[in-house]
This record gives sequence, structure tokens and C-alpha cells, in this order.
Amino acid sequence: MCPAPAPAGPPKRVAVTHGVASQMGARKKDEDRTSVGACRVGERTFLYFGLYDGHGGKGAADLCAAELHDVAAKRAAEEAKRAPEKRAAECLEAGLVAACWELDDRLGSLAVDSGTTATCLFVDADSSDGSCLLAWVGDSCAYRFDMLAGAPGRAPRGRLSTTQHNPSNAAEVSRMRAEWGARRELLTWESPTGASAGDGDDDARLAEFCGIFEARLRKKALTSGEKPMRPGLVADALRRERRIDDRLERENIVRKASFANLAGAAREKPSHDVAEAINLKRCDSTFTRRYGKSGQEGPLVVQGNWTRGDGASTVVTRSIGDWDASRAVVPEPEVATWPLAAADDGAGDAVFDRVILASDGLWDLVSPAAAEKMVRRVADPQQAAEKLLRAATRDSKNAGYGGCRFFSIFFGRRASLRRRPQGRHDRHRRRRQPEPRRPAAAGRVRVRALVARTDPSSHRLSDPGRGPGPSSHRLSDRGPSLFLF
Repeated sequence: MCPAPAPAGPPKRVAVTHGVASQMGARKKDEDRTSVGACRVGERTFLYFGLYDGHGGKGAADLCAAELHDVAAKRAAEEAKRAPEKRAAECLEAGLVAACWELDDRLGSLAVDSGTTATCLFVDADSSDGSCLLAWVGDSCAYRFDMLAGAPGRAPRGRLSTTQHNPSNAAEVSRMRAEWGARRELLTWESPTGASAGDGDDDARLAEFCGIFEARLRKKALTSGEKPMRPGLVADALRRERRIDDRLERENIVRKASFANLAGAAREKPSHDVAEAINLKRCDSTFTRRYGKSGQEGPLVVQGNWTRGDGASTVVTRSIGDWDASRAVVPEPEVATWPLAAADDGAGDAVFDRVILASDGLWDLVSPAAAEKMVRRVADPQQAAEKLLRAATRDSKNAGYGGCRFFSIFFGRRASLRRRPQGRHDRHRRRRQPEPRRPAAAGRVRVRALVARTDPSSHRLSDPGRGPGPSSHRLSDRGPSLFLF
């Protein structure tokens, strides 16, 4: 008689722990934000970790840290109703794209011209077929590696390193030039159906033009081997420019009225320079380079140009906000996904990944390979985060600058977190492992430890000192920012 099959146990879950550290740079700005919590998409619960590197002010980073995950979850739920056949991760991807554009539009309509990068990791960790979704806008990068790479029978998972959205990225330069070309071509484009600009049906004319233009871009991408743009991206970028121009026109009307009242009281006619100042218009943007006060060469930037003086220049080619910056600096995120529950490889665990989310202040000083080497040797994510922070702080003193924030995130089956029996030599080795802590200089470094745990009953994250539930952390901009998982 064949033995009865063993009852199936509960599905394996992936344990997720993380640490966070930050250090303010020399300019003493407080524009970086982080957020940690959980959100639901359909029947799935996703843990989220968000890193936002603000510039030109803190308004954009504040808004994204407080609302991006909630807006993404709402738009994902709408996408699930619209397309029930899609998986939760696919709906969340569509929701994230929509949320980035929605918050960008809200910032512009409120006349908040600051901008922010966004690097967000969503983890479906409480099921046997979970996945990770990583989305990023700007130059705050993420790096993932497999702790079990090279183990016997282990299928190679490879590493994931996100690209930077900046003028040094050839694909980004090509995208921006294509969008600039689309704007110029649309001005004189004649529709095959006879629609023309200003005939009351501009939306239909724009959609018709973008359909033809994007088809041409897709054909070019196939022949050149480039990554094709998302369908509809050019149309979204041109509609965003139209909203920016509409806001600028309203501001010009207010400036003209204010000057007319002043000029009427003084009985003076406006000079040519004053007329330009009260009737601002955007001009073609350019790629240029910044230079320091002593003439040293700085980074490549995208320069926004106006009829009177230069506009804002940004080192990123994508950001949320920045309505006063260059054309084609759009809030479109890139997205990468990978499964958490791969087939069992015989090593006891299917997943044992570590992920670093960090602002450019860390990656300017510590290479991904060096960061991986340091993180591999540490068992606790908070200790790993502090170790990376010390390395970045040391190198920033030598380079004369600094400033970063980062997460360190560890993934692993719960079974992998159990301690194996320790022998006499292992006990001695364990005592020697912790590194001595050096006291931080007063006013230079402030680190707050966060320990995130998956709770099967509530699906919430726990933060010591705050109680359970989602939280948004305003860690002061003290240098590199990172999440380490």
C-alpha cells in the first residue's frame, strides 16, 4: 500500500528586514525623504520602500513621500477593475506610472517648481508566488544581488543595477531629442485628415500626430536595437508641455496687469527689457556643463532657456516636478520586476537577495561592487547600512563633498534566518565579527535604525518607537541616503 501523501504545509514566506542611514552634505540642505509601509492591491499586500532625493526645494519630495504609494495603489485598483486578467504586479506597474504623472501635475498646478527623484521598491512577500517591483525616476539608483550565487545547483539569478536618468545616458539623450523634435514638428504639421492647429480639436490633432510620430520611433528602434518608448509617452510629454505653457500664460497676464497699474500711476511706457520680463516664453533647451566657482569642470546638465535669462538646469533627465526646468524632463518611471519564489534549488531557500536603494551621494563615492562586498559580510541590514555610511563619509572627506541617504534590504526564507548550531570555533569567530563603533562628530551624522518585519496577521511593518503601521520618515539630509534590504 502506498503511503498517504503528506499534508501540504503553509506556503513559504519571504522574510524582509531593512536598515536605513543618512548623512547631510556640505550644503546642509534638508530635501531628502524616505517612506516605509504596506499597501493592498486586490488580494495582495505589498510592502513598499520609497527614497526621494529632492532638489530646488523640499515640496516635491514631501508630497511624494506622503502620497506616491497611496496614489499608486488606488490607480492599480482601478487598473485591476479595468483589466481583471492582469496580475497584481502588472496592475501596480500601471498604477505607479499613472501616480508619478499625477503627482507631477499636482505640483505644477500648485506652482511648486521643486523636483525630486523617486526610487520605490514594492515587495509581495506574503505568498508563495510573490514578486518584487522596482520603479525609479532620476539618478537615485538601486542595486540587487543574490547571496547564494555560485552555490551547487543554484541557477544564476544575476545582478540588477538600475540606469541613471541623466545626460550621460545615451538612451536618455536620444529620448529627449526625439521629444524636442516632436514639439517642433507638431508646430507646422499638416494632418492627413485636414485638422489644423487652433481649429477647436487640438486633442484629436495631437493624438493623430503622436500616433504617426511614435510609429516612426518604434520602427527606428527596431533597426537600431534601442529600447522602444512606452506607447503614448510622447503624447503625455506634449500634453504636459501644453499645461506648463498654459500656466505660464496665466502668470504673464498677472504680471502685465500688475505692471500696467504701476506704469499708469507713474505715467511711463515699458522699456523693451521690461516688456520681455513681463511676457516670458520658453525657448529650446540645451545640454551644457556646470562649472565650479574656481572653474573646475562639473556634471553635464539639461539647461532650460527662456526669452529672458536662463531657466533651471538639472542633472537629471527625468524627475517629478521641475516645471521650470528643461522641456522633456518627464516623470516617467522605468520599471523592473523579478520573482521572489523561484524553484527550490536544493540549498534550502529559493530567495536570498540583498538590495540597496541609494541617492547619488552614495554611488558617487562607493561603487556597486564595493557596496556588495561590504554588505555580503554583515548579517544585520542596519549594521550594513551604517557600514556603507562610514565608507561614504570617509570618502566624502577626501573628495570634499558628500550627502546621501539609503536603504539596505535583506530578503530570505524564514528558514534561512534560523541560527545553525554553533561550534567552539564559530563562537570565537562570532565574537570577533562586530566592528567597534566610533563616536560620530557632533552635528555631522544622525542615523535612525528601522527594523521592518512582515506580520502575517496584519501585513504591517513595525517601527520601534512609533508603533505599527506605515510611516514616512523625514531623515535630515546628512549625506548619502540608502535603504538596505
